[in-house]
Amino acid sequence: MSITSLSGHHTTSLLATTQATAATTCPCLNIAAQGHERIITLAASSASIHGSIRETLATAHSIDWTGKAADHYRDRLLTIRNSLSTHDDDARSTAQIAHIAHVSTPQGGA
Repeated sequence: MSITSLSGHHTTSLLATTQATAATTCPCLNIAAQGHERIITLAASSASIHGSIRETLATAHSIDWTGKAADHYRDRLLTIRNSLSTHDDDARSTAQIAHIAHVSTPQGGA
């Protein structure tokens, strides 16, 4: 049985014996730190992309157009905007949890 890092580049056997010393750290802590950094990076990237999408939605919403099709179009834009807000809230919460977990993880090994 093995553990693979989030990047998929390293594999460590669960059955391998390790001796904790001051110079080494638990591989799990390294994997957790990599995961933390990845989550923070993805949350920031998501927020940036969503900012651009919101600008596009605002431009699309301001099109001078009336009628049932226009109303339906604007309703769909609102649905997209609400979905983005929900996703942003989830990404922010996940990043906060990752930060809290990272801060509370003991450094220097288990």
